[in-house]
Amino acid sequence: MATKTRAWMDRAHGLLTETDLKRLSRELNGLNPGTVPMVATHGDYQPRNWLQENGQIKVIDFGRAEKRPWVHDLVRLTHQQFVHRPDLAEAFYASLGRTVGPAEADLWGLENLNQAVGTVVWAHQLGDTAFEQSGREMVDRTLSGR
Repeated sequence: MATKTRAWMDRAHGLLTETDLKRLSRELNGLNPGTVPMVATHGDYQPRNWLQENGQIKVIDFGRAEKRPWVHDLVRLTHQQFVHRPDLAEAFYASLGRTVGPAEADLWGLENLNQAVGTVVWAHQLGDTAFEQSGREMVDRTLSGR
């Protein structure tokens, strides 16, 4: 994941400030998530891929599903749905039965760095300026520790 994150950062020159890229690099260099178990993840777990039917929530669109660290699907929720609604985060984690603990801080940081920079680069390639801006906001929140 660190190697993939560095590759995203190499492609982010001109999309993010050099100051931010240096800060991202320092953050990345300071992380050591260790060996991480891989689990089945959705890859695009967010409300647009949830259907409600007869009081049940069903998840669709498993095109990006693969084995990743368990926190992977939580990053986008944190930066989109939970950022202005901490009550939703509390309810989600309560029903999940676990939260990201101190022992997983480096893994959490790595996932956030990877997805934040990756969002900026990928959205730029697509020409999706709104999503690119969302990625920049993810970078800002990640660098500020939020």
